[in-house]
Amino acid sequence: MQLDYGMVDADNHYYEPTDALTRYLPDQRRRDVYWVSEVDSGRKRLIIGSRVWEYLANPTFDPIVKPGLLDRRNTEPIANRPEYRDPAKRVARFDEQGIDRSLMFPTLMNGLGEIVGSNLALHVDLVWSFNQWLADDWGFNYENRIFSAPLFALTDPQQSVEMLEWALDRGARAILVAAGPIRSEVGWRSPADPVYDPFWARLAEAKVPACIHAAAQYNRHSGEYTGHFEQRPMEDQTLDAIMNSGRAVTDFFAAMVWQGAFTRHPDLRFVSIENKSSWLPNLVSRLQEFQAKRYGAQNFIRSSIDHSKTTEDPVEAFHRCVFVTPHWDEDIQALLEFQPVERITAGSDYPHYDGLVEPTDYAKYLDWMKPEDQRKVMRDNLGSLLAS
Repeated sequence: MQLDYGMVDADNHYYEPTDALTRYLPDQRRRDVYWVSEVDSGRKRLIIGSRVWEYLANPTFDPIVKPGLLDRRNTEPIANRPEYRDPAKRVARFDEQGIDRSLMFPTLMNGLGEIVGSNLALHVDLVWSFNQWLADDWGFNYENRIFSAPLFALTDPQQSVEMLEWALDRGARAILVAAGPIRSEVGWRSPADPVYDPFWARLAEAKVPACIHAAAQYNRHSGEYTGHFEQRPMEDQTLDAIMNSGRAVTDFFAAMVWQGAFTRHPDLRFVSIENKSSWLPNLVSRLQEFQAKRYGAQNFIRSSIDHSKTTEDPVEAFHRCVFVTPHWDEDIQALLEFQPVERITAGSDYPHYDGLVEPTDYAKYLDWMKPEDQRKVMRDNLGSLLAS
């Protein structure tokens, strides 16, 4: 769809090469992370911590599924698509697609938290190695048009601050954080635990948004019903998807609001991406309900927090701090009853097989909007965050 302005896309992806995790991996980790080839098929598999990582069936992305066709059988050699791994070629593709700027996210790395499990030291080493590869191959701010988000595990609060400073020094304009509680040396922590206040404070000071992109996280819960304790997007895990849809992001933001992190850090900004938006009305309604009851929340995840409550209207805190990227085929008009239009962004999920072939086609699903509001969703809202 032709627009009279350039789109600012909240959800573009690259496909990681085979050395994305290993290029900067410490030598002592070479026995923990390596590639093998199956004897019969020759297919490459990635081993992490003595286990085959089965998050994706084809972790080399060669061949790669064609974008937007909803057909995993329709593939092509990745060599045909240099823009999937080259930022200069991607910018040229942006010009063809009518994209001014975009956030850029990984594909394989969205499942990292599950495979490393409780091996926190390995998780930290892998995140550091990946972020250094990302800085090399894409940069964190390529020509002020591609904003590739470095990944943060937050397992160690102090190391997370150090990594954040490292990323900011290299031009990061957005970061990537998984929804859900955080594994730490003392067990699970809430992301709103005050131990993370230095990290959130520095992020707010830098005016850099944290992106909460859909990722593998909650199958450890639904697996008690299904036996699928790890998410595998290419397998039939329908019941897991039903149970987990919107759950991680709801829990994350409920904690950040109710345990006061958004109040302590009012300038924090988050963007929810590829989590859809069906979870949002229920969360807003529950925040209103419990605020009306003046209920003081307890933190039931092991944490240094004992009792905590927000000291402001929780819905106002949520609306101030959280931008949401609904799926284009959701009822976005109904969403506006619960989320201001100024806090909605458009994301195409390009070039994934279930994304939009042409990212600007997102605007076709907003044809009922006033032109000025449509522009906010397609460009201005996210553009203002990335320009801060």
